[in-house]
Amino acid sequence: MIRTIHIPLAVNNGILQREEQLKQSIDNTLELLLTTPLGSCAADPDFGFVFNNMAFENFNENDGTIFNTLPVRDGFGEHYGLYNKKVSGSSKNISTFAADLRDAILKYERRLRNPTVTMTYMRLERSMHVLIRGELPQIDTLYEHKFVYKLWR
Repeated sequence: MIRTIHIPLAVNNGILQREEQLKQSIDNTLELLLTTPLGSCAADPDFGFVFNNMAFENFNENDGTIFNTLPVRDGFGEHYGLYNKKVSGSSKNISTFAADLRDAILKYERRLRNPTVTMTYMRLERSMHVLIRGELPQIDTLYEHKFVYKLWR
């Protein structure tokens, strides 16, 4: 399945501006964040999501835990460390990828207030279902977006 991702900008009468439909604009930004490999944006290496960088060699299908060696950036520079997080879970648990995604949403999609992220690993589908919820105070409504991410293509 080929997925089209629209950027959260529009060109109207030759002028670049933000997409007028708020929910669609936020959907587009979140899908761009989810499908951009972490570190691939030269302007901001922190933009993106880590799943695109993983080969899933050390993936425990029974409990959905990924053990992988990835670069870690901290006060001592960049080095490699063991990445041990669960695919399934909510952003309330820091040992899940949902917590990482929630942090990225807080940083890059500030129009969405109080975001929560739930990820569910579907073993038979070999996919991850992502549910993002939050509030849109600009239009006084709740926000919800579902995304299915294939772990193996």
